[in-house]
Formats: sequence, structure tokens, C-alpha cells
Amino acid sequence: MIYSTPYIPPTLLKTADCSPGGWNISSTTGGTDNFLELFEQFVINVYLPSNLRANEKFNLEIKPSVGVILAIKRDTPTKISQVNVLY
Repeated sequence: MIYSTPYIPPTLLKTADCSPGGWNISSTTGGTDNFLELFEQFVINVYLPSNLRANEKFNLEIKPSVGVILAIKRDTPTKISQVNVLY
């Protein structure tokens, strides 16, 4: 998982960490391991660094060891709360 903004260079986020700058897998459907296989779904929680401001663009890249990179580009909300859900 790679995080970046227009002002912050690409940064590797820590796995299994629930503090700012970390991420974890909170739930899975269809499997009991941490390998995403056919017909399985994961819910991934990302704890972005706390230096993000309101209305700021940021990027997340999910880079598996094999396969295609998934790039997610979002803007932070106009008001940042303790927890924000971004779809």
C-alpha cells in the first residue's frame, strides 16, 4: 500500500497497524487466509497520515506482489472527523 499527495512523495504504509500511516484487513468473505482468491472480498482499513488537510487530493496504490496495481485517487472531505468513510 503506497500513499502520496501532491506535496508528499510516495510512502509505503505499514501493514497490520491501526495508527496513522498504517492499514489492515478488517474482514473477508469466502476465505480464512489473507490471500484474495476468486469470489472473495476484503475490507481494507487505511489509516492515513494525520497531516492531511480538508479538500486535499491524495492517492493510494495497492501493489500486490503479482498482478496489476490498483490506483485510488480521492479528495479529503471539506470537514475532517475522527473517522471518514471515502468511497
